[in-house]
Amino acid sequence: MSHEPVVLVITVNVDGVPPLPHVTQEVRAIRSTLEGVAEVRVLENPTLDEVFAVLREDAGMGRIRVFHFAGHASAVALMLADPAGGPALGHAQGLAEYLGQQRSIELVVLNGCSTRAQIEGLRRAGVGAVVATTRAIKDDVGASFGKTFYAEVTSKRLKAAFEAATGALKTEWGGNLRELVVHEPEVEQEWSDAQPWVLRSEARLERWRLPAVDRFALTDELARVFSRDDQARYLLTRSGFPRGSMPAFRVPMSFWTEAVELLDDGVLGPEIDGVQRVVDEAVGMFPGNGFFSSNCS
Repeated sequence: MSHEPVVLVITVNVDGVPPLPHVTQEVRAIRSTLEGVAEVRVLENPTLDEVFAVLREDAGMGRIRVFHFAGHASAVALMLADPAGGPALGHAQGLAEYLGQQRSIELVVLNGCSTRAQIEGLRRAGVGAVVATTRAIKDDVGASFGKTFYAEVTSKRLKAAFEAATGALKTEWGGNLRELVVHEPEVEQEWSDAQPWVLRSEARLERWRLPAVDRFALTDELARVFSRDDQARYLLTRSGFPRGSMPAFRVPMSFWTEAVELLDDGVLGPEIDGVQRVVDEAVGMFPGNGFFSSNCS
């Protein structure tokens, strides 16, 4: 079974609403950029049930790390499709709660118009990092951001990649915000926020990147390499794992499954990527291990 992380891309371009001709280019660019790094799984004009079905199918495998939406949106909803191929709304509050239950999803990118108001609900539901828009973004500009952002996040940590992508857009399109957004009356009165995109994330995820460390593959490798109680505890102690939170050691797999979940939940502190720290400590102890060395910082 493949252990590549999955970027789930939802694209919606249905009849009855203004077309978004550059969405296809955005998807093509994301596929090309992430080739060999992550599997890009695309749902074109899905219904809400179809989106839920894909997320349910992945729940046991935990491979979907990024949920990317490209289409019409607002502060309170994403536009999906109905069974007849027309427009239908996916309301933000319910979708946020559903995505928050998908423990593997670390980043949600809402590359539609004026989605900033959805950030709070997603973060409150448990999504660690969200990229959203502050205004109605021009279709071609949105596609350019999607392409540039994923190119950057394959070589930089999340915060640095986001800043590089917004800087690249200013270089390509100019620093004048009015050149990037759709000119609507309410937009003209809201120029205080100079960025058309914003990133909000947990401190530990500011250092997240693609390819992210696959938690299932990591658990398997840790259980194989650090299979004794003393070995496992030594690695966690070196990584700064609090002694009082150490799982009970019964069998290697159950120990490491619980330990990786605690690391994911921030047991080393809110600003520390605990999973990455354990990988970096493990490669220091076993520099010839292919899995650890390919996933170290």
